[in-house]
Parts: sequence; structure tokens; C-alpha cells
Amino acid sequence: MKILRVIVKDIRNFIKERTLLFLVFILSLVIASFSFCIYMASNMHMVNIVNSYRKISNTYFIANKKKENISHDKIHELETWFKQSNIPNITIKIYSEILTEEKESIEENAKENHTYNSTEKRYNIFIGTNNNKSTRRSFVGNVISERDLYEDTSYVMIDYNNVNAKRNPFILNNTINIGGKTYTVRAIDRIDITEMVIKHSNINNYEGDIINETEAYVIPINQFLKNYEIYGIEIKTSDNLENEQILKINNYIKSKFNDYYLYLPQKTEVVELRDVKEQIFIFSILIVLAQVNILALFTYWIDKNWRKYMIYRICGANRKKIYALVTCEAVIISIISTILGSVLYYIFTPALAKFNVTYILKIKDICLINMIIVFFVLMIISIEAIKISCVNPRYIERR
Repeated sequence: MKILRVIVKDIRNFIKERTLLFLVFILSLVIASFSFCIYMASNMHMVNIVNSYRKISNTYFIANKKKENISHDKIHELETWFKQSNIPNITIKIYSEILTEEKESIEENAKENHTYNSTEKRYNIFIGTNNNKSTRRSFVGNVISERDLYEDTSYVMIDYNNVNAKRNPFILNNTINIGGKTYTVRAIDRIDITEMVIKHSNINNYEGDIINETEAYVIPINQFLKNYEIYGIEIKTSDNLENEQILKINNYIKSKFNDYYLYLPQKTEVVELRDVKEQIFIFSILIVLAQVNILALFTYWIDKNWRKYMIYRICGANRKKIYALVTCEAVIISIISTILGSVLYYIFTPALAKFNVTYILKIKDICLINMIIVFFVLMIISIEAIKISCVNPRYIERR
């Protein structure tokens, strides 16, 4: 307890007597921890992109084998199970049948210089979801809110290639009529329809590129369930799930949808720090090079307190205690700094998402990164601590 009181007293004196020096030292370590976290999150985000390119996904798709609608009770069971299992950030999308409608369009014959009416067939599909958050630059408007999920707000998100968006560039927050129902356009984005959705839709034989010909509309899942039947279910899990959680989801979906067409992710991989170990090594070297000059300031502080350490020796402190005193002071300051850097990282995660860095480091990842920084601080400070602890106190008058 005595040595702990001495450490606290020395740190307090460090702050009072060399405030600017202390701030520079602690700020440098905060920035080191913060930048290390961003660097690792960025690299792990790139690993996720590579996995997606290799068709490694975290998306499940479910469809009825008889090309009929799926019971609404299945969605309620899914939502209830995910809530009870405390599995966060689950996105559920449900797809309606493909609705066809014929509309007259006015076309102009350039050669004959006159217009005439023609009939064209259009395809519509509704997508109900509990989450339409997007990091795409094409997204404008508001995402589906809690209010949209529990009240009839007539929310709809349309594709930026939608005919209504092309006709009216100021369509946002205006109303449109789709299939006899009025909706308010609250967002515009690119809406992807996969071949899987078309394959298991109510359309058996179709001509042309129906994926590009189909106009998709995204609405809150509760409004979908009130107005449309389900022909397909898509479940997207978070990128940061543990292997145990992934296995738990797989087992549940298999047990509940064993009579359906069930498409599991081709390969579910949890990205971990060992996947970017080369980047960890490179950045660790950069941390060492960046901290050498900063740690020289702490070494300067130690040197200024040389006489004080010699007095401790005269009063009975042995070499081990002097070494422990110097290194513990540096480690305590380093731990506090890295914790502040980690908190700063989590505060800035929403801002990082705007720059397409969506991977969020786990607590164990943060701890490992901070341990690396603290280890290098300890390694560098230990050299000076050994020197101080080995000096004989009888030379106190010579300095």
C-alpha cells in the first residue's frame, strides 16, 4: 500500500509540476489507441468486403416450396425469438408477390412526328423491413423509425430509378399512389432485387429482364403484414456475431423452416484480429516509432526526479521497488490513456460508418490493441527504470 501511495503522489506531482508535459504524453497515447482502433476496424472492414466478393455472406433466404404465401405467424415467431435470444442488429425483409399492372403511356414516333397511346406492363414488388439503414451515398431521406414500425405513417422508400422519381425530382416527402394506396415518399435509395426473390415469386414464366423491370417499394414491416402476403423472407445478421450465436441462428432457422426452401449463407466467417495479423505487426512498428520521441519526454521527467529516487533508496527502497515505482507510473498513465482512446473510438463509430467503415471492434479486440500499446510503453520505459534502479545512492551529490 505504501508504494501505491507513493505512485499516486508522484503522478499528482507530475501533473502539477509539468502539466504541459503530462498532457502531451497522455494525449499522444490517446491518439495512438484511437488511431490503432480505426486502422484495425478499417482493415477488418476490408476483410468483410473480400468475403462478400467471394460470396461469403450473412444472409438467409426462405421461400415456400409450393410458390404460395408464407404464414404471417412465421414472422412474429422470428421477431420474438431474436428478441428473447438477445441477438442484436437483425434485419428482416419480407417480399410480396410480384404485382402486375397495365398502364397507358404516350410515345412519340419521331419519323411520323405524332404521338400515340400504347399499353405497357409494369411489375411492382413490396418489401417490408424492420431496418432500412444505409451507408450508400445514393440514400437520401429518413430511415424507418420506431414510430413507422408501430404506427401507420404511410412510409415508403422508392428506388432512385423509379418512374415517379424521374418525373418529379422533388418527390421526397410528397405522396404517391401505388396499387390504390397512398404512401408518403420518405426516402430514396437503390433497392436491390435478387434472382432468388424472382425465382421463388408468383411469376412462373417471364420474358425479359424482370429484375430491372420490377419497381420495388420498401415499407415498414408492420404495414406490409397488414396489406400483403409473404412470398419470401430474407434475414441478415450482424457482421460481429460470435460463432456460438451463428450456430444458434442456424439451428433455429433449420428447425422452424425445414419444410421450406432454405438458403443458408454459403459460408459464415467471423472476422477476427488474427485475420489481419500482418497489419497489426506493421502498425505496432509504427506505434513504436511514433512513441519513441514522446516517451523521451517521460524519460526526461524520470531524469528530473533522479534525486528523489535516490532519497527513496537511502530510506530503504531496494532496486526492485525503484524499478516497480517507475514502470508502474508509466503503465498506469498508459492504461488511462488507452481507455480514453477506446472510448473516443466508440464515440466516433457513427461518423466512421459515413466513410464506409462499418465494422465495430469487439471489447476483446480493443483490449488486445491496448495491451500492445501498454506493452511497448513498458518495454521502452523499462530501460530507463533499470538504469535508475541500478544507480548507487552514494553518488547523489555528484549530480
